[in-house]
Amino acid sequence: MTLLVLGVQGVWAEVVGEYRVKSALVLNFARFTDWPVGALGGEDTPFNVCVMGETHLAKDFERLQGKHIDNRPVVVTLDARLDQAITCQVIFVAGADRDKLPRLFSAIDGRPILTIGEMSTFTDSGGMVNFVNVNGRLKFIVDQNNIHASNLNMSARLLKLAYVVKS
Repeated sequence: MTLLVLGVQGVWAEVVGEYRVKSALVLNFARFTDWPVGALGGEDTPFNVCVMGETHLAKDFERLQGKHIDNRPVVVTLDARLDQAITCQVIFVAGADRDKLPRLFSAIDGRPILTIGEMSTFTDSGGMVNFVNVNGRLKFIVDQNNIHASNLNMSARLLKLAYVVKS
């Protein structure tokens, strides 16, 4: 019985560590992305990071609450609903539920909202940044066409760190 418990804790620690890293990367993706003038609202408007999908995996995103992007306090919404999507500056889609992607991308089409996911077809479906596992290492793919379609620009410094940049 003890071995089983230790094994589960080991797996849990590995998953928790992965999402801690992903949440930190999401924060930096936002910091190195340029939004159109006026897209973020007034200077006192919070910067909204929304987590959709299998949010039980992404509890580490709560750690972003209160951090700042362009002097705006980050507000995190876990388990964000589709009708809240247009209020977000960043949407992280946790897990691999592809069925909801068409509705999400339709709801935010053309809006300056950075979308980040972790499923194999995320950027092919319209997402902008996708986390991938390459030989046990966390990497990311950037789709410049999807980013530019939403009037966003990602820093060249960040693009140099990407595993793949689609353009």
